[in-house]
Amino acid sequence: MHKKIINTINHVENKSVFSLFKKTTANSDISILTEEEKNTIDSISIKNKKMEMLIYTLLIISISILIILIYINSKRILYKKRFKELMKKQHVPFQSLKNIIVKKSPVKAKLNIPKNVITDILCGLEKFEKNKEFLNSKISIASLAKSIGTNPNYLSKAVNHYKEMSFSQYINTLRIKYSIDALENNTVYRKYTLKAIAAEFGFNNTESFSKAFYKETGTKPSFFIKNLEKLTT
Repeated sequence: MHKKIINTINHVENKSVFSLFKKTTANSDISILTEEEKNTIDSISIKNKKMEMLIYTLLIISISILIILIYINSKRILYKKRFKELMKKQHVPFQSLKNIIVKKSPVKAKLNIPKNVITDILCGLEKFEKNKEFLNSKISIASLAKSIGTNPNYLSKAVNHYKEMSFSQYINTLRIKYSIDALENNTVYRKYTLKAIAAEFGFNNTESFSKAFYKETGTKPSFFIKNLEKLTT
């Protein structure tokens, strides 16, 4: 009887231990499963975030490209308009360029320059333009004043007043107006590189030529030459 009771107790204990083990194992499996699910969710979340970042990046790039294309197209339209306006202008022989640039009466006492000196300067500038001496890249206000027989101060004042621009603007305007006439009427120039064209018309480098050309015409020399070629083909 006593032995039977002990066996019964042992059976109950073994059953309890087995039940506890089963529960523990089940809990452990659930814990492992939950961890795996968490890792899977985290992995999917990371992939989704990367995909979102990729989409946003592509969207930004697409918008940027679109803006650039719109800007380039608008510039092209503007250049074409300016080119047509430039071509509509009646081009006079360059020898008459002095008539394009404003010339006021030489009697201007407020300049504090003697009348005879002003007359000499204006005659000197007319000769300077006619002989195309402005195409010399080494021309300066000092060298021109010396050739005219005056001083740089008087020459600067006369150019500012009678040409209504600074000396450097005056030189660049002459060069650009001449380059427009030359490029339009001489196809040989159009075959030159921009560097060669710049040097031909008195500029020390391509950048200074392009800037002066754009300031005078509102378009780039490369665009101007390209459209000139289209007109003749």
